Amino acid sequence: MKKSLLLIAAVAVSLGASAQGEKAYFASSITGLTTATSQVAAGTAAGSTSLADATVGADDAYKLVSINGPKDANNKSYCVITIDGVTMSEEEPGTAAGGVQGNSNPKDIDGGTPSTTLKAPASGAFFTFKAKGNGYMYVIGKMSSNKSYTAFEEGAAIPYQFAQVTANASLPHPLTYDFTGTGTTVDDVENLTLGDHTGIYWPEQIAAGITGKIHDGVADTTATNGQTPKTWAKIGENGVGFIAFPIFEGLTYIVNANGSKFSGLGFYTSTAKAQNISVATDDNSSTAQLVKDGQLVGATTGIEKITTDSKKAFNAMDPIYNLAGQRVSGAYKGVVIQNGQKFILK
Repeated sequence: MKKSLLLIAAVAVSLGASAQGEKAYFASSITGLTTATSQVAAGTAAGSTSLADATVGADDAYKLVSINGPKDANNKSYCVITIDGVTMSEEEPGTAAGGVQGNSNPKDIDGGTPSTTLKAPASGAFFTFKAKGNGYMYVIGKMSSNKSYTAFEEGAAIPYQFAQVTANASLPHPLTYDFTGTGTTVDDVENLTLGDHTGIYWPEQIAAGITGKIHDGVADTTATNGQTPKTWAKIGENGVGFIAFPIFEGLTYIVNANGSKFSGLGFYTSTAKAQNISVATDDNSSTAQLVKDGQLVGATTGIEKITTDSKKAFNAMDPIYNLAGQRVSGAYKGVVIQNGQKFILK
């Protein structure tokens, strides 16, 4: 897991042109599912690639569901996502519906909502991933603009990238952002954990903090800095998208929706960060670019406060290193370096 900077650079060069991502579908991996709910035990295999094994996080009832996004002008639904040439479609699992959804909202060990307590879920519907190597994880599913999502590494809440294709005029198309984390900063760079944060906003709340477009369905320029208007209008726009973060060999990760059940299509892993991700209708008549040249399209950054100052935006998908030049995870404590800048993880 730990390599020198020179070795990492050499590996990065060799992988740049040849790294091929792998995909796995929940629906084809969890046997016996139908469109009617049935009990599935914790630890049930939910898909595997060379970099990660997925399992059902806790005992719950699951069923097959459709995974598609909003419809275009021709009444065609966005339902195909392509990551660096690897295509995932809700039709490919060969089941009655391409996605998987649990029956119970995730709760932490004390019965709280993970996005509020930042404690990992212990019950309800969520997926667990065991990393078998270092790389990048993209969990694909049907996202909602008015639901919050959380990701955990070894039980600690971590930042991630989020993307969702939308059709609502009040939201950007697509809706994308980086969760940058809160807490200790050095040189205006945020750390990698979310331990000091209490409550994670919905995607459309973050979008409103930037654009000031959503307030009872009309423009409201006072909705800035991530502050929610008192008379909030939920849009509830659904769309295919992803939650993405780096993974490290031997560590365990969790992804879940909050106040809802995550409708998962599957996951994609690669030793290289994805450079291009798009979502299209099944007839390819309409497409939406989510990632271009390694960057989120139209991305915003932040959790409690929204900023467009790149010096304050920590990219959750970029690797970090200790002072010895060894790549480390977000669980590391001490002085680390990312993109030539130093900061402290506590």
